[in-house]
Amino acid sequence: MIDVLGLTLEAALARLAAAGEADYRLVYTRAPRGGEPTGAARVVRVRPGELTLARFEDDVDAGERRA
Repeated sequence: MIDVLGLTLEAALARLAAAGEADYRLVYTRAPRGGEPTGAARVVRVRPGELTLARFEDDVDAGERRA
């Protein structure tokens, strides 16, 4: 499995496509009482054929990870 945890959606999909793994279902998650989701969609869980994404307010460039 290609390591895409923490990447933005765009960077994760690009990395998966480059590795020949392009067929993933996208599932979004958020806090139950959260408002309208904003910010960068980042991968928070990877399962076979599925990426779970959450939105984060950050200024990290696409493809970079937080330390």
